[in-house]
Amino acid sequence: MTASTVAVGGLIDAGRELMPVLAEHLQDNEGELLPPLVMADVVRWLVGHRKTDPEICQSVLDWLEREYARGPEGVCGLIAVNGSR
Repeated sequence: MTASTVAVGGLIDAGRELMPVLAEHLQDNEGELLPPLVMADVVRWLVGHRKTDPEICQSVLDWLEREYARGPEGVCGLIAVNGSR
């Protein structure tokens, strides 16, 4: 299991409202977890919910910021590259 896969699990755990995003991703990808694609889906979710769920969005963004600051290179790259789309 890669650091980025673990990070996606932590992100979904921190923002339980993202569970449908993960479920749809797994369905679309035949059960395979592709961290860069999940992150892109999360970013789209954040943009779509920034006005209706600002507290949740801020919580997810705070989690991403914390993980970027302390995470290994693979996690930092996942967040930096996919979080900027």
